[in-house]
Amino acid sequence: MSKILLSGYELIVNPEDAAPKREWVLKHLADPEVGAACIMHNHIDVKAAHARGIKIGHTPGVLNDAGESTPQWPSLPWAPFVLCGHSISHPGLTIGFLGFGRISQAAVERLIAFTNKTEPANIIYTSSRRRENQDEIDTDFSKRYGVQVKRVEKDELATNADILIVLCDLNPSTKDLVNKDFLAKMKPSSILVNVARAMKGGPLLAEVKA
Repeated sequence: MSKILLSGYELIVNPEDAAPKREWVLKHLADPEVGAACIMHNHIDVKAAHARGIKIGHTPGVLNDAGESTPQWPSLPWAPFVLCGHSISHPGLTIGFLGFGRISQAAVERLIAFTNKTEPANIIYTSSRRRENQDEIDTDFSKRYGVQVKRVEKDELATNADILIVLCDLNPSTKDLVNKDFLAKMKPSSILVNVARAMKGGPLLAEVKA
């Protein structure tokens, strides 16, 4: 806060411990900039803001440590999951990530400590697209974590993961991504850990009826 005060910028803070009212926001948009203290900004209509000359800022990385801890606990061998499937220490476990951004990468760093050291786990993940230097990227990830890390397509991820952690954002390409067909490809013993956030546009996990 002291750095901001010394920067010469005028800082306007909502005086209420609640979402600011529309009237308050419009009153203070003389030179409009909006900062979102969060990782994602898909709760903001960015196109509409840009059309009105409003600058949008967010804080990628601010919740890495907090967010990565969420998928750990359902993955660890604690009592509620004792009959659900392989524990995190199972030899040769395959851990899959649907989405492999900052939080997923931070989660890998923590989860690896609980995996089998004699027959290490391997990490597979899928992302929005395959990069031209994908092999180089995966080699760097493998060196960083000390286990094999490889990008795969969605169907291969569903088929091979023993523990599958959903950590991608909600957008038109991921809406209803985990559906009945996706689940049918998974192993009967697989554990699905959904810690993705569903925001405007519908659920990331589609409703599956028996």
